[in-house]
Amino acid sequence: YWIADPQKPIRIMAYLRTIPCTIADDLNKPVAAMKLGRIDTRNAYRGQGLASLLIHQAIKDARLSAAAVVLDAQTQLTEWYAKRFGFVANPAQAYGVDNVPITPMVVIL
Repeated sequence: YWIADPQKPIRIMAYLRTIPCTIADDLNKPVAAMKLGRIDTRNAYRGQGLASLLIHQAIKDARLSAAAVVLDAQTQLTEWYAKRFGFVANPAQAYGVDNVPITPMVVIL
């Protein structure tokens, strides 16, 4: 997913990568899910809600073929994902990448 600048169509303002995946349900059976990969907004376009638009659209689309949406959030953003989209954090599986704390999150569709 991406949003291009209407004044400069070749300039991407924000993007979101999605990856089909499988997760285990409560009975430890595999179910289809959608993983949100990198989500980024160019500095000049931040604060306009572009990332939210992309995430909402990805979740809407995931409802067609998946039981859940998962992501690995920077820990400082877990509250934002929880409040805006209903994601639930799994701090027991937190890890770090390049000294950035990461927390896995899921929203059941």
